[in-house]
Amino acid sequence: MAKKPMKEVRIEPVLNGWIVRVGCACVVALSKEAMLSEIGRYIDDPEAVTKEYAANAVNQGTYQPDAGLGVPPEAPSTPPSEQDVPATALPLPTGGD
Repeated sequence: MAKKPMKEVRIEPVLNGWIVRVGCACVVALSKEAMLSEIGRYIDDPEAVTKEYAANAVNQGTYQPDAGLGVPPEAPSTPPSEQDVPATALPLPTGGD
């Protein structure tokens, strides 16, 4: 069976790291090293890394299998609790200034 091709990868710098968009999905990287390492892994084997991210997605209900790396950028209707957010994710906004 032929490997699935890579999807377009875009990197958007933000205040505390980078948003990496792969196709219509996105993940957050807090360090340059982690971001480059994950992009390298994705380039080497897009299908395996996409499946890995799907299996470990914080927002499991929002994942679309053919979306690419990680989960789509749409927020879930109720955010995960702080204990459900992995250490590599950015903290959720609290709604205050």
